Amino acid sequence: MHSIRRVSSIASSGSGSIPIILNFVGNQELVLSCQAPEIGQAKETISIKEFKGEPFSIPFNPFYLLDPLKEMEKEDVILEFINPSTKGNPCLITEGTNFVYVLMPIKNQ
Repeated sequence: MHSIRRVSSIASSGSGSIPIILNFVGNQELVLSCQAPEIGQAKETISIKEFKGEPFSIPFNPFYLLDPLKEMEKEDVILEFINPSTKGNPCLITEGTNFVYVLMPIKNQ
């Protein structure tokens, strides 16, 4: 959550909706990035416990991405992508069986 806030500070500085890109590059690494044309860019790499599947990138509104994380009680969360290679498929964010949040990615511009 802290990494998302740091990287998305670029998005809150500008006008309009600037996505944060989640780039799953390896089985234990996630790169968060955000770029605002007149402000600059931010990038941060965080460790993840496990990633299954092929590497991919997906854009989200950073404010909607933070919403479920604020409500969760555990530090570990699960992001489940249903066929991420197909544009517009949702992400399910869970922390077990008691909490499920559906998040739609931003369409590529």
